[in-house]
Order: sequence, then C-alpha cells, then structure tokens
Amino acid sequence: PSHPPIDGNVQLILAIILGIGLADTAAAEHQGGFRALSGDEAASFVLPGDMELVKSFDLPAYGLTYQRYQQFFGPAAAVVLGAQFTVYRDGSGTGRVVIGANYPSISPTNRVGLSRGDAHRIVDGDIGPEGDRRVDLLIEPRTGRYFYRVETRRFDSRWFHWIDAGN
Repeated sequence: PSHPPIDGNVQLILAIILGIGLADTAAAEHQGGFRALSGDEAASFVLPGDMELVKSFDLPAYGLTYQRYQQFFGPAAAVVLGAQFTVYRDGSGTGRVVIGANYPSISPTNRVGLSRGDAHRIVDGDIGPEGDRRVDLLIEPRTGRYFYRVETRRFDSRWFHWIDAGN
C-alpha cells in the first residue's frame, strides 16, 4: 500500500520503534525526566498516576493511535512545565513508542498569591486588553516556582507573559 510522505517527526518515531534508544531509561524511571522507550519497554510502560490524557487521535496510515498526556501538580492542579508523555499505540492498544518526561519529586518554593484575574490585569497593563487571552497556572519542576503563563493572540501577533504566581 501507498503511505503518505514521512516527515522528520515520523522518521524519529520510526527510528525509536526500530530500536534506537535515546535515553537511559533505568535512571529516568527513578528520577523522572526525559524518556524514549520502544519495544518491550514501551509495551510494559505504566503511566504515572499524576498524568492525564489531554489529546488522542488515530493515525490510520501507520496503524497507530497518538495519545498525549500532561502531568498536573498540587491542589490547584498546576500544569507541570515540560512534563508530557506522547504514547503511540498499535491496534491492540499496546504501547509501541513512549516519548516524554515526568517529574515525581516537585517541591514548591513559592505559593500562589495572585489570581488568574491578577495575571490577566498585569498583561493588560503591559500590552493592553485587546486579543484572545488564555491564563494557565504552571509549576517549573526543577525550581518549584508557580507562575502564570498568559498567552495573548491577536490578528498579527502572539504574546506570552510568564508572571510569578507568588507576587
């Protein structure tokens, strides 16, 4: 059968499926951080309990399903910066490729003292109120700092502000 052209991302995925390892998975399992798994390691991979499915779709041309998981942290369910897993599953639901990161030992170093509305107003003061705005609470896993990522989309621009959630 004829398949669509293979772009660079799919080439990387296929390389992993064929057994090219990209990370020391034994060390990564205990400390968190980045992992790239294939073969038996991908098939037996168990997602950490703090990961939530955020996107899924089928890739029929390759016989795979794409699933994207995000790590959340704490009572405010902050998004953990850089902590996602992408899992490619075959038709039986078996993991064929797992790529991503998880940070199991986050220690907050500040508290959330500002509201989403406060973060929104800070950005209004910087670039004005125009545009579609999204405000998300995140935590940086290595420093433990909570912050708001405020994205503003306009016809001709896209702004990102990172605002310390403590002050």
